[in-house]
Amino acid sequence: MADAEKLRLIEQSLFRATEQIEDFTAPVMARLDARYPAVAASFEHHGLGKPDKLRAEMMDNLIYCMMTWFERPDEVRILLSAPSPLPHETLHVQAAWYAGPLQAGIHVTAETVPADATDEHAAWDAMRDGIRLAIEEARFGLTG
Repeated sequence: MADAEKLRLIEQSLFRATEQIEDFTAPVMARLDARYPAVAASFEHHGLGKPDKLRAEMMDNLIYCMMTWFERPDEVRILLSAPSPLPHETLHVQAAWYAGPLQAGIHVTAETVPADATDEHAAWDAMRDGIRLAIEEARFGLTG
């Protein structure tokens, strides 16, 4: 399946998810919090009194990454890489937290895809596999 077709299917899924899920942020955050319990406190701390604004920015970034993956995967790879040791060492933000929201967003959106929509599931599987590889490359300093 061509990347343009995968992107079309991803857009279709995202549209469906926004119709089915009133507040897309809530299930993404619940999944993220379950995997990384310290994330909630980090949003409170780094949100400077506006953690909802920080969550909204995260959601914008993860939707951007999902919409961009098949057109410009290198751009998403850059966003998934911790830019420097600063966030981890100074701000106590784990490197895994950069990819965690995207993984949670993919999971939550893919859950809305009907079981018989095999092409749509294949597009999400391709994105999930590509993101997983990109995370591993970022984590271990590998190049594609």
